[in-house]
Amino acid sequence: MKKLIVGMIISVLGLYLAFRKVDIHSLGNVLGQAHLGWILVAVFLLLGSVWVRALRYRIIVLPIKQIRKYPLFANIMIGNFGNNVLPLRLGEILRAYALKMDEEVSASSAFGTVVVERVVDMVGFLVFLIIIFFWGDIPQTFSIPGIIIGISVILVGIILWWISKTHQEWIIKFEKLSIFQKKYGQKAIEIIDKFVQGLIVLRKTKHVSQILVITLILWFIYLVVTFASVKAVHISANGMQAGVLLIATSLAISIPSAPGFIGTWHVASVLVLVNIYQQTTDVAQAYAILNHAINFIPFTLIGLYYFLKSSVKLREVKKLNIENNSKNLADE
Repeated sequence: MKKLIVGMIISVLGLYLAFRKVDIHSLGNVLGQAHLGWILVAVFLLLGSVWVRALRYRIIVLPIKQIRKYPLFANIMIGNFGNNVLPLRLGEILRAYALKMDEEVSASSAFGTVVVERVVDMVGFLVFLIIIFFWGDIPQTFSIPGIIIGISVILVGIILWWISKTHQEWIIKFEKLSIFQKKYGQKAIEIIDKFVQGLIVLRKTKHVSQILVITLILWFIYLVVTFASVKAVHISANGMQAGVLLIATSLAISIPSAPGFIGTWHVASVLVLVNIYQQTTDVAQAYAILNHAINFIPFTLIGLYYFLKSSVKLREVKKLNIENNSKNLADE
């Protein structure tokens, strides 16, 4: 409940910061002049990215069971629907539960595949971040924090990858430290444990190179979607600038928020466009609304369709404790 309240507060604050200087008339004019062609390009590419994700997910679940791409496409859409309309990122639990119910995969294995996919996404984001910040023409005010984040993530990734070779031994050592005896320390251990478990599974797969290549293709698609969204509101920007926007929103949606990443998505977009690329406030706000809508509306509607077709009952998913989801699923 506390996380839900904190997320709602952060979303409200984000919306306030993004739209506190809104001029409804100017904003309406910019949105009204948005280029439909670029919007359609962004939507179709984004939907295509889910099919690519399904291909990658099929490779991830291959050691467990052979599943066709179409059911996995539906599974990912169900997860997107859940993240957009349910609190506390329940979409990930929804996905695991749907895989368990529809494909008769064990609960622990189903949740494990979702964890692995999130680990792979983080690796792909890291590579993308490095490419943008080390080879792109990035303003110094943004590049220095980006480089610091990149180096930090690299170091943490190396440490966790190393820990994954002797997982239990190091987790036990961490648990004994006084800082991890407290409530939030125990939660941190749970997160680290899930992440390392994902790395362990990833290290055991025979298709790591394919998974990583597909992941980079996905991030390229997301970059083009962001570029198309920028062009839709008639902003003159290059690929690197679109990349900075993509990184900003990707970091922003990792912050607790209301369902659908409302607020955090918008404030990140507006701050980058106004403060770094000197766009007018109305144009930046129009981009934030449009880009979020492109990512929110199709996924929610299509995800709802597949959710209604699935064997999942929302009331059963809601009973799962988000704090202990991996443990509860594994105990089934």
